[in-house]
Amino acid sequence: MSGLVVGLLSPADTSQEAWGLAASLGYGCAALVAARSSAPWAPAPAVAAVVGAVVVPLLYLTVISKEQMKAGVVERAADLLFASGSPYHPTPHVVRDFNPYLPGMALFGTPHMLFGDIPFTSARLWFLVGFLAAVAGAIRVLTDGRDADAGRVSIPRAVTGRAGVLWLIACPVVALPLTIGGVDPPVIGLMCLALAFTQRGDAGRAGLALGAAAALKWTAWPAIPVLVVCWRYAVDGVPRSSAQGEPWGSPCSPSCPRPWWTAVPSTATRFSIR
Repeated sequence: MSGLVVGLLSPADTSQEAWGLAASLGYGCAALVAARSSAPWAPAPAVAAVVGAVVVPLLYLTVISKEQMKAGVVERAADLLFASGSPYHPTPHVVRDFNPYLPGMALFGTPHMLFGDIPFTSARLWFLVGFLAAVAGAIRVLTDGRDADAGRVSIPRAVTGRAGVLWLIACPVVALPLTIGGVDPPVIGLMCLALAFTQRGDAGRAGLALGAAAALKWTAWPAIPVLVVCWRYAVDGVPRSSAQGEPWGSPCSPSCPRPWWTAVPSTATRFSIR
């Protein structure tokens, strides 16, 4: 239903309309498969939903070269970064000249800058790759050694492993940006990876993952205090003392992601806040 609503309410001839109409068929097929399945949250309907809501619309939109403006902004940011040392246009005049993202986001436009305008260099594809890599890493971290904890964890493997990833990708709020070229999926994936490392008590890797997310887009910054709280209560609900270490020993710790505009105040503040 959500896909059909998006397709019908979106402006004509947009990537959102194409996704909505295609995804509604995919979700319908997944519902039929789920109705015939004996187990809840089984992998089969998840596969049907991913194929119908992500794979098919993504291939179609790639063939017709239709994507959100955000992907083009990131690709131009990569061109500017390697040409001038800054991902920001010095004298922006039109909407496409403005880059509201932090410098790390330009890395997703690097393939396009290196190899030109071909289907496999689109920033949209690399947003998807970044998201899948981060989520796969998070699932691996969370399920590593789970068999040893089987006595106290009563969740089926299929639900928490591959099927869980498939259901996450099939969710409309994830499938839509993955398909049309949204920049948020890799940020969300890295935040999930950071939370996974935090749950496992690995403060160093949690800080690195969240630092990477914070270098892509400022919307990851509110997760920093959340991760600190999660870290302090990660083991048996008992707060960790400062002697046991925290992901970022202090607000001035080198591991803490430093806001970009503390290094280049005028340019980043102007683009990110506007």
